[in-house]
Parts: sequence; C-alpha cells; structure tokens
Amino acid sequence: MSRSQTPPYSDLDLSRWREYDQVWTDSLWLIEARDRTGGHPLDYHGNFVPQIATQTFLRYTRENDVVLDLFLGSGTAAIEAVRLNRRLIGVELKPDLVEAVRAKVPPAPVTAPSARRPPRPQPAPPGYHRTTRARPA
Repeated sequence: MSRSQTPPYSDLDLSRWREYDQVWTDSLWLIEARDRTGGHPLDYHGNFVPQIATQTFLRYTRENDVVLDLFLGSGTAAIEAVRLNRRLIGVELKPDLVEAVRAKVPPAPVTAPSARRPPRPQPAPPGYHRTTRARPA
C-alpha cells in the first residue's frame, strides 16, 4: 500500500489516480457533446463545455476552495463550482448576465466559522530555518 500523495491544491490522492473514474487522465480530451444537464442550457454565445470546468476544478481545487471566473458569462464555471462544492467569485460587465447566473445558481450557504476547514499550514519560505530556544527553568 502506497502512502497518500495529496497535493496542497487538490483533494486527489495522486498515488491512487487510476481509481478516479470522474477525472480524465488522457493527454487529449475528446469531448463528443456538450453537457446540457444540471443547469447548462445553450443560452449564450460564449458558452464553453462544462466538462472543461469540471476537470479543471477536480484537478486544481479542493472542496470549499474559491474559484475566480473573470469572464462569468452564462455561468458555466459557477454552475460547476457549486456542483463540485467549490465557491466562486464571478466578474461580468453585463448586469443582465449576472442576474441570469444568479437565477441559475443557488445562493451560497453561510457556515459557522467552526464548520469551516482550518487553514492549511504554509511551508516556510526558502532560506528560512526555524530555531527553537530553550525554555527558562
């Protein structure tokens, strides 16, 4: 049995990568059709396939992480973020699109501070060495 190899930016255990059926491990993603389920109608000219957002979020974010979408558009990334238990900050210039996305995505629940995941310890910066001092007797 191998030791867990979970990177700080993902929930995936890299030592078990073959066991994740929902994560595509091919070097080329061939997407035959756009997923139109789960709130993804083809209602905006800038839509991209939600499968790309899903694969990106699974690989490079953890549950409850914040995803930044600088081009919110029709909300493809927002819908996938909510579906995968991520939070999202969306930026959009057109107020009507923002309102349309708000109608598609449920408001984020407010959690008590104790229910939030504690912050991950950060590695020491390069060249930093921790020293300990003897306690006075």
